[in-house]
Amino acid sequence: MVNLVSTFYFQCCSSTKSRCHKKGSFFFFAILSTISFILTCFLLYNTAYRGNVNNTNIYNVPAMTFDMVVDKFRNAKVKSEADILINATSWMKTETPILTLFTSWLHRQDKYVVQNRTVQNWRFFWPHIRPVLFTNDTELGDICRRQGWSILPLTHTAIDGVPVVKYMYLDAMRHFNSTFYGFANADILFNDGLVNTLLTIRKFTDIYRDPVLITGLRTNFNYKIPCNATDMKNISKVSEKGKLANPMSADYFITTRDYPWGKMEEIVIGRNQVDNWIIRFSQLEKIHVINSTPTVTALHQTTETGIFESGSKPNKFYNSILIKEIRKIKINTQQARVGCAEFVTNFMKHGHIQIMRQPLSKQC
Repeated sequence: MVNLVSTFYFQCCSSTKSRCHKKGSFFFFAILSTISFILTCFLLYNTAYRGNVNNTNIYNVPAMTFDMVVDKFRNAKVKSEADILINATSWMKTETPILTLFTSWLHRQDKYVVQNRTVQNWRFFWPHIRPVLFTNDTELGDICRRQGWSILPLTHTAIDGVPVVKYMYLDAMRHFNSTFYGFANADILFNDGLVNTLLTIRKFTDIYRDPVLITGLRTNFNYKIPCNATDMKNISKVSEKGKLANPMSADYFITTRDYPWGKMEEIVIGRNQVDNWIIRFSQLEKIHVINSTPTVTALHQTTETGIFESGSKPNKFYNSILIKEIRKIKINTQQARVGCAEFVTNFMKHGHIQIMRQPLSKQC
């Protein structure tokens, strides 16, 4: 660019056939050089910016893990380790993530590998996702709290002490502030597509201004297969070895704050058709349902109990019986499935995510 400007200047001098005075020549050349430098910097910045927008993933903000938060307070020379953990936990509670993600499980030795992976995976997404465990088990609560999770008590349970879904949402919304609130089964690992998808949905004002339900299918894989719960590339690689679940099921349910949980029947987690009724309820309430399966990897850690664990539990038909008694209807699983969602997410070029209307079958 400088050479071009210099050539232009000397051509001007020669074309007028005038003598360029030494002092004037230097001053004029300096001005043109400065202008060319500014233009060059602008072009380079513009090119770099466009390349960054087109080639980077939406999820480009590094997550601050609980360990990093603890180090933050440790470096501040807090007196004791207990004070460090208390201050770090309090600080995390004041942040505003895009999702408050909660679950509940029993403290079982045979589920240690699965539950430990879930603890590590969910906390990895901080500060974008706040992980919350609902439990009345003090020991389990202390363990998870030390791993950066927030703990809430179970205030409403039904058969066999199983948590009631609606109150988990209502309690989470009462205690924490976030854009979305969601329940997921305790054996589900996510990749960064979860955060990317939620960030995208938040931008679609035509959808986001109304209540929304975001759900998707899981991918089953044997929990004995080595899996690094905090390595997104590894999770994606493991998912390629797995198998997409039955299209009639779903393992996570993410909603906006204005979702009408107060009107929901007192169905419970971990029993048949909890997923089908949440979807069908949303359809009946004219709520936007989004199928996020194409952009969210949800790995189900399958143990020896198999992929139909809820079907082997006592009172497995509790939810369907409850709905039939209250609504006087039978849940139509063909309609109440992820494939009947109004919208679906998909990847565009450069890794960006789009939302489009989902083609529906006659069964929907």
